[in-house]
Amino acid sequence: MLKKILLLLAINVSFGCQSNGNNLKTFVFPEINEDLKQDIEYKPKWLQPENKTQECQILAEEHIDKAIDFTVLSITWDGKCVDGKAFGLGKVTFDLGSIEGYLVSFFDKGISTGLYYTGIKGANFSVLGTQIRENGKLVNLTQNYVQFNQNNEPEQVFYSVEYDPETGIGKGTMHKKYSSWDENYSGMFGGELFFGTVQTRHDEIYKNKTLKGFVDVLSERPKGFVIVENSVGTSDNNYEHGVLNGGYSFPPTYNMEIVKISSEAMRSAAKAKSSLSLALAMKSKYESTFAEVEDNQKEIISLISSGTGFIISNDGYILTNSHVLKGKKNISIFLDNEEIPLPVRIVEQDELNDIALLKVDMIFDEMALPLELTNKTSRGTEITVLGYPNIDMQGSELKSTFGFVNANSGAQGDTRFYQISAPIQPGNSGSPLINHQGNVIGIVTSTLKQDTALEISGNLAQNVNYAIKIPYVASLLIDHDIAYIKANTYKELSKKKLIEKVSSSVVLIIAE
Repeated sequence: MLKKILLLLAINVSFGCQSNGNNLKTFVFPEINEDLKQDIEYKPKWLQPENKTQECQILAEEHIDKAIDFTVLSITWDGKCVDGKAFGLGKVTFDLGSIEGYLVSFFDKGISTGLYYTGIKGANFSVLGTQIRENGKLVNLTQNYVQFNQNNEPEQVFYSVEYDPETGIGKGTMHKKYSSWDENYSGMFGGELFFGTVQTRHDEIYKNKTLKGFVDVLSERPKGFVIVENSVGTSDNNYEHGVLNGGYSFPPTYNMEIVKISSEAMRSAAKAKSSLSLALAMKSKYESTFAEVEDNQKEIISLISSGTGFIISNDGYILTNSHVLKGKKNISIFLDNEEIPLPVRIVEQDELNDIALLKVDMIFDEMALPLELTNKTSRGTEITVLGYPNIDMQGSELKSTFGFVNANSGAQGDTRFYQISAPIQPGNSGSPLINHQGNVIGIVTSTLKQDTALEISGNLAQNVNYAIKIPYVASLLIDHDIAYIKANTYKELSKKKLIEKVSSSVVLIIAE
């Protein structure tokens, strides 16, 4: 995605020429419309990586018109920390909830400098280049938008541009490829406008053309004064909103200015592409340096499991799934991202029904969730799941998903379970299944495995998940004389109020 940048041309002189016929009009050399300009917002903020216990701050910053919402941004850092700041080669992972991005770069006192390699996780493209700083301020930025193949090798470069971060001016080249033709831009980019030369090559020879002047990048249409050269000849025209507005006779200086800017853009593109080679070398260095570390981390992670639990009594009882704790000795519980600094005891595990009862010697003031042990839940009941899925990838913020009770039985008709449509991920095990009165009606346990569904039916399963019905915890409640909270009869709560009411009672469980 090409960043929106301002277009600025040092052309303020008006030229006039006499019309050469009734179909030609007086030409006035264009000036940049003030409405096209946009303020470049710079919003810096120091962030602490969530995976670092020691202070290791990193500067997050943007120079575009829409800055990142730092209130939802969380980061992790796999490099070193020196004097409370990130230092050296490493990768920052940015979690914005629905989007997860990454940045591999060199860091000096917590600030990314020099070469960088960034993108969105799961996408086959990245942006590589250099960022030059003077006195800590970003003064020059080169960008190469690169598509990678399945072997993670560069396959195609879509644009190479050199930017002035303060003004947003960009000079360089951009390539667009379609099924039967391609376009090559060389010039200046600003906002949604381009000024320079566009060469279109089409499979059909007579449609090849060169356009010089103003182009709306988003609509790919001429905008303003343009010179069009094709097999028919050369014409000077003015366009408004992509529609031909009239014929003109341009002075030679107009064409000369475009040629000059296009030539400068080619030099800027060459500079950007040289930074691409260096950034790729840095990427390779990072991958070779951290490969062994990542393998060790994977081995460590395999010895650790995470899940979700929820408070069922104000004197410290918590429910989760039995499989979350299987084979583990040390259990930690986190409430609102803060570890409870008390021992966690496994009171009982019901492996048959995949239920585990935990106890912390702590008073949870009015935090116990009410349990729906008597009333039957019908198909079609709207439900909410709150938990901590994939904390290594999605971060440690509590996540909520929504759906319905699809069936009152689970796999192969097992009546102990509900089938639900709310999406779940690894780490949701033990999440409370809540109706819209705020009562717990089940405990999320599992999802139908895709490979099993494919083997049995020949088709992939689509969002088929299961939760053990909450009445199956009744025997544990009775055996241990737990002062649980009975289901309330509130009116249905809005999703927002429901989440506010329940969130403080859901905990993250780490078992080693």
